[in-house]
Amino acid sequence: MPYFDFHIHPTLKSMFTAFPEKTNPWEDIDIASINWVVRWCSDFEILLASQCNLSQLIDSGTSLACVALFVPERGFFDNELLKKQAVRTKLRRYLNPQRLGAMISGELKPYPDLVEEDLMVLFESDNGESQRRVIALNSGSEYDETKTDALYVVFTIEGCHTLSSSLNRDSINTSEVLNNLEALRIHYPILSLNLTHIERYPFCNHAYGILFVATDDFMPKAKGIAGQGIEIIKYCYEHEILIDVKHMSLWARRQLMQLRLAGEFGQSPPPLVCTHAGFTGINDEALPMYVSVSDNGDNESVKISLGKPKKYTDGLNWTTFNPSSINLFDEDIIEILISGGIIGLSLDKRILGYTEPDTQPGNMHELISEIEFVSAQELSLFTDEAIQGDRLEESYCITNHEVETATNPIGKTPDYHLAHFNSHLLHLMTVAKAHNYSIADALGQICIGSDFDGLINPIWCCENVKAMPAFKALFIDSFADFLVANDSMHLLPDSITVQL
Repeated sequence: MPYFDFHIHPTLKSMFTAFPEKTNPWEDIDIASINWVVRWCSDFEILLASQCNLSQLIDSGTSLACVALFVPERGFFDNELLKKQAVRTKLRRYLNPQRLGAMISGELKPYPDLVEEDLMVLFESDNGESQRRVIALNSGSEYDETKTDALYVVFTIEGCHTLSSSLNRDSINTSEVLNNLEALRIHYPILSLNLTHIERYPFCNHAYGILFVATDDFMPKAKGIAGQGIEIIKYCYEHEILIDVKHMSLWARRQLMQLRLAGEFGQSPPPLVCTHAGFTGINDEALPMYVSVSDNGDNESVKISLGKPKKYTDGLNWTTFNPSSINLFDEDIIEILISGGIIGLSLDKRILGYTEPDTQPGNMHELISEIEFVSAQELSLFTDEAIQGDRLEESYCITNHEVETATNPIGKTPDYHLAHFNSHLLHLMTVAKAHNYSIADALGQICIGSDFDGLINPIWCCENVKAMPAFKALFIDSFADFLVANDSMHLLPDSITVQL
């Protein structure tokens, strides 16, 4: 059976390059040209290497994918870190400084300039003498899973800013976004849309989601879904475009659930989806027990620290979850399942809960934490004086020592990453059981949404899409043992057979 990936970016790395040296999405990126110090002293080689170019996708047996149409926000590329790399290093080929300048100034507009060019690169790039091709799965197209020389695609819009002619938040407006969405959906199969991404825009408050670029633009400061956002949701539902809850703030997600329940979008609204997710491992009620409020920042956004819940084991070591609110809480999971939607699991190791340990002797028994910024207007979801921080202890949260033990020697690390993936499948089953939802149905509503080539740092047991067949075999070989280690074999539906 061929593979499906719910969220990929096969052309994103081409966006920062310019003709005639524009990177071809059918070809591997030449990481050998990058300074060896950069490559060997960090994970940068893994980040820059091709994770899902079109050749890799077809070679892996992936025949259907949801491709993200996405233009990075200005705060992502209008920063000294990126501009310095573009000007002073061998990364110039992949971060063309003139190109970045045109994107920053607005000379190159998100829509139509960058989106239309991105589509052209996807469908029209030279693939040599090969008969391989990319096929948009429009309503008139027929999906043929037996074809081994084609990649069928549908699209998701990752952030409404992608449909604007400007990245200036004061210039973005709903009517332009909807007009451009209408123009796109006439020609291309638009499956889903994210209201927001990682920067403040007027439609919906976002969950904090970027750690390596420091800019105020990435700080959540609003509250929930704005009226403009609700207007966009209504348009999408009327035109059979699903809402992807990824990147929405926790408050916004709860607001969306309440609006759906109240009939704001009709009595039977379309399913909810999350195309590239991780789980927090906890529910809303437990969240304050893992949170320490650090400060009130500028009184609009608040810095918090979250302990990382440990709930499952591979038999020797505890795994953990990333409780940052960009990930799905138990309430999110069951709401998506009940709605008939699908969850795509990201293969970003941080999203799946893994964090490099701090191995300094004095810190080995300290808890590993995630840092997040939340809007002051939404802080109440993270706080409860009666239970605040009650589980910030080793009995409930992972320590540096535990992760160091699990990954030392380094050859054990891929298996430990796999255990984090397995934890997500087991947690899905546990949540379904707790809510009297069919576990068999739940397992049919989860898939891979790798986020490959979206600048992720992937799990080592599946660093790119070509590793998918081997990753599948690893999962099949390990999951039953993982269930046994957690006394959970009874959760496995009768329709699924395993050999221990």
